[in-house]
Amino acid sequence: MDWQKIYLSRAIRYTRILSLIPFVRFVGLNGSLARGCSSKKSDIDLLIVTHPGRIYTVRLFATIILALTPWRRRPNNVAGKICLNCFLSENHLNICPECKSNEKKVALSNLALVPLFDLGNVYEKFQHENVWMKNYLIEKKKKNFPIRSLKNKKFLQTIKEKICFTSLGDWFEHWQMNYQTTRILRGKKQVDEIYVSTDFIKLHPKK
Repeated sequence: MDWQKIYLSRAIRYTRILSLIPFVRFVGLNGSLARGCSSKKSDIDLLIVTHPGRIYTVRLFATIILALTPWRRRPNNVAGKICLNCFLSENHLNICPECKSNEKKVALSNLALVPLFDLGNVYEKFQHENVWMKNYLIEKKKKNFPIRSLKNKKFLQTIKEKICFTSLGDWFEHWQMNYQTTRILRGKKQVDEIYVSTDFIKLHPKK
């Protein structure tokens, strides 16, 4: 059984669902699976880019959808599970960590980023904003994935977003930002690499 193909197929299936959510601009596979050096015990790391001002709304629905599948990552159940550890706003694509000592780890995790869904050439913009990662280009991706990035029809996404882009949507985003930020920071330990703002959510708790 080729578990890497199974994990990749799982990521693509979940991405197909995510691409239907308004304000999702990009979904990329990163981490060890993207580099082709994962093990059967590895999880599936995804990076999600959203429309500015809707990052917490997207995270809520992405989490709900994942909870309805058997693929949600738990602390004691990691192998083959999907991990939503990074959300970026489309106007803040630089993923350089706040702590310089973590740059190499973040760079190696994202140098081999595999675009699974891309609406508006976000992948190219991401590469441009993160040229600093090339300083850590010390290993090549061990396995190339023959993937054609999913392309949602932009006019359908525009219609859905116009329906949701109201003052009520602004209120909902603000409420979710306050609620989610409080919950995230409440569980943060001193050694955790967890950062939240209006433009990004980066969750890398120490094991």
